[in-house]
Amino acid sequence: MTILGQTDERAPGCGRITATLLAPAGRLQALPRHFGPLFTTVEHCMYDMMRHLCASYRGDYWDYYELSNGGFYMAPTEAAHYRLCCPGNGYEGTLSADATGLAVCAMAYSQLSFWPDGGRIAEDYYRLRDYIATHVAARQLYDVLD
Repeated sequence: MTILGQTDERAPGCGRITATLLAPAGRLQALPRHFGPLFTTVEHCMYDMMRHLCASYRGDYWDYYELSNGGFYMAPTEAAHYRLCCPGNGYEGTLSADATGLAVCAMAYSQLSFWPDGGRIAEDYYRLRDYIATHVAARQLYDVLD
Protein backbone atom coordinates (compact mmCIF):
# COMPACT_ATOMS: atom_id res chain seq x y z
CA MET A 1 0.00 0.00 0.00
CA THR A 2 1.37 3.43 -0.82
CA ILE A 3 0.64 6.01 1.81
CA LEU A 4 2.02 9.45 1.15
CA GLY A 5 4.84 8.06 -0.95
CA GLN A 6 5.60 4.93 1.10
CA THR A 7 4.79 1.50 -0.28
CA ASP A 8 3.77 -1.60 1.63
CA GLU A 9 3.88 -4.37 -0.94
CA ARG A 10 1.93 -7.32 0.40
CA ALA A 11 1.89 -9.63 -2.61
CA PRO A 12 4.72 -12.12 -2.98
CA GLY A 13 6.51 -12.42 -6.30
CA CYS A 14 6.17 -10.44 -9.50
CA GLY A 15 3.28 -8.24 -10.50
CA ARG A 16 2.53 -6.96 -7.03
CA ILE A 17 -0.66 -5.00 -6.64
CA THR A 18 -0.23 -1.91 -4.51
CA ALA A 19 -2.78 0.49 -3.06
CA THR A 20 -2.23 4.24 -3.08
CA LEU A 21 -4.05 6.44 -0.58
CA LEU A 22 -5.41 9.42 -2.47
CA ALA A 23 -4.58 12.88 -1.20
CA PRO A 24 -7.57 15.15 -0.55
CA ALA A 25 -7.02 16.94 -3.88
CA GLY A 26 -7.33 13.63 -5.75
CA ARG A 27 -10.60 12.53 -4.17
CA LEU A 28 -12.99 14.71 -6.14
CA GLN A 29 -12.44 12.98 -9.48
CA ALA A 30 -11.70 9.47 -8.21
CA LEU A 31 -15.23 8.05 -8.21
CA PRO A 32 -16.24 9.52 -11.59
CA ARG A 33 -12.94 8.31 -13.10
CA HIS A 34 -13.49 4.75 -11.88
CA PHE A 35 -17.26 4.41 -12.26
CA GLY A 36 -18.36 6.99 -14.80
CA PRO A 37 -21.99 8.06 -14.53
CA LEU A 38 -22.66 5.35 -11.91
CA PHE A 39 -20.30 6.94 -9.39
CA THR A 40 -22.99 8.25 -7.02
CA THR A 41 -24.83 4.92 -7.16
CA VAL A 42 -21.62 3.05 -6.34
CA GLU A 43 -20.77 5.37 -3.45
CA HIS A 44 -24.25 5.14 -1.92
CA CYS A 45 -24.25 1.37 -2.32
CA MET A 46 -20.99 1.18 -0.35
CA TYR A 47 -22.43 3.22 2.51
CA ASP A 48 -25.63 1.18 2.49
CA MET A 49 -23.62 -2.06 2.52
CA MET A 50 -21.64 -0.80 5.52
CA ARG A 51 -24.89 0.00 7.38
CA HIS A 52 -26.14 -3.49 6.53
CA LEU A 53 -22.97 -5.23 7.80
CA CYS A 54 -22.08 -3.05 10.80
CA ALA A 55 -24.86 -2.31 13.28
CA SER A 56 -22.84 0.42 14.99
CA TYR A 57 -22.09 2.35 11.78
CA ARG A 58 -23.54 5.87 11.80
CA GLY A 59 -21.58 7.50 9.00
CA ASP A 60 -17.89 8.16 8.62
CA TYR A 61 -15.13 9.76 6.62
CA TRP A 62 -13.71 7.23 4.14
CA ASP A 63 -10.21 7.11 2.69
CA TYR A 64 -9.97 6.45 -1.06
CA TYR A 65 -7.41 4.04 -2.49
CA GLU A 66 -6.44 3.36 -6.09
CA LEU A 67 -4.89 0.02 -6.94
CA SER A 68 -1.98 -0.46 -9.31
CA ASN A 69 -4.12 -2.91 -11.33
CA GLY A 70 -6.69 -0.18 -12.05
CA GLY A 71 -8.99 -1.00 -9.12
CA PHE A 72 -10.40 1.24 -6.41
CA TYR A 73 -11.70 0.90 -2.89
CA MET A 74 -12.73 3.01 0.07
CA ALA A 75 -12.12 2.38 3.77
CA PRO A 76 -13.82 3.98 6.79
CA THR A 77 -11.64 5.91 9.21
CA GLU A 78 -13.67 6.48 12.39
CA ALA A 79 -12.38 3.37 14.18
CA ALA A 80 -9.36 1.08 13.91
CA HIS A 81 -11.62 -1.99 13.77
CA TYR A 82 -15.24 -2.71 12.90
CA ARG A 83 -17.51 -5.53 13.99
CA LEU A 84 -19.25 -7.01 10.95
CA CYS A 85 -22.15 -9.42 10.75
CA CYS A 86 -23.21 -10.89 7.42
CA PRO A 87 -26.59 -12.58 7.80
CA GLY A 88 -26.35 -14.05 4.29
CA ASN A 89 -23.46 -16.37 5.16
CA GLY A 90 -23.31 -16.32 8.96
CA TYR A 91 -20.02 -14.40 9.20
CA GLU A 92 -19.46 -12.47 12.43
CA GLY A 93 -16.12 -10.94 13.26
CA THR A 94 -13.95 -7.90 13.67
CA LEU A 95 -11.81 -6.51 10.86
CA SER A 96 -9.39 -3.62 10.57
CA ALA A 97 -10.74 -0.46 8.97
CA ASP A 98 -8.80 -1.25 5.78
CA ALA A 99 -10.11 -4.84 5.60
CA THR A 100 -13.62 -3.59 6.37
CA GLY A 101 -13.42 -1.23 3.41
CA LEU A 102 -12.26 -4.06 1.16
CA ALA A 103 -15.12 -6.31 2.28
CA VAL A 104 -17.76 -3.61 1.94
CA CYS A 105 -16.57 -2.50 -1.48
CA ALA A 106 -16.32 -6.06 -2.80
CA MET A 107 -19.85 -6.84 -1.64
CA ALA A 108 -21.20 -3.59 -3.11
CA TYR A 109 -19.42 -4.22 -6.43
CA SER A 110 -20.77 -7.76 -6.53
CA GLN A 111 -24.31 -6.54 -5.98
CA LEU A 112 -24.01 -3.77 -8.57
CA SER A 113 -22.47 -6.08 -11.17
CA PHE A 114 -25.94 -7.51 -11.80
CA TRP A 115 -27.39 -4.12 -12.73
CA PRO A 116 -27.70 -3.00 -16.36
CA ASP A 117 -24.24 -1.79 -17.43
CA GLY A 118 -22.85 -3.77 -14.50
CA GLY A 119 -20.07 -5.31 -16.55
CA ARG A 120 -17.77 -2.42 -15.74
CA ILE A 121 -18.45 -2.88 -12.03
CA ALA A 122 -17.80 -6.62 -12.35
CA GLU A 123 -14.34 -5.77 -13.68
CA ASP A 124 -13.75 -3.59 -10.61
CA TYR A 125 -14.88 -6.47 -8.41
CA TYR A 126 -12.27 -8.79 -9.93
CA ARG A 127 -9.53 -6.17 -9.63
CA LEU A 128 -10.41 -5.80 -5.97
CA ARG A 129 -10.50 -9.59 -5.46
CA ASP A 130 -6.99 -9.81 -6.93
CA TYR A 131 -5.80 -7.30 -4.34
CA ILE A 132 -7.72 -9.02 -1.51
CA ALA A 133 -5.80 -12.21 -2.29
CA THR A 134 -2.60 -10.37 -1.30
CA HIS A 135 -3.97 -8.71 1.82
CA VAL A 136 -2.82 -9.68 5.30
CA ALA A 137 -6.49 -10.33 6.23
CA ALA A 138 -7.24 -12.36 3.08
CA ARG A 139 -8.59 -15.40 4.99
CA GLN A 140 -11.03 -13.29 7.03
CA LEU A 141 -12.05 -11.36 3.91
CA TYR A 142 -12.86 -14.60 2.10
CA ASP A 143 -14.97 -15.63 5.08
CA VAL A 144 -16.98 -12.40 4.82
CA LEU A 145 -17.35 -12.68 1.04
CA ASP A 146 -18.22 -16.40 0.99
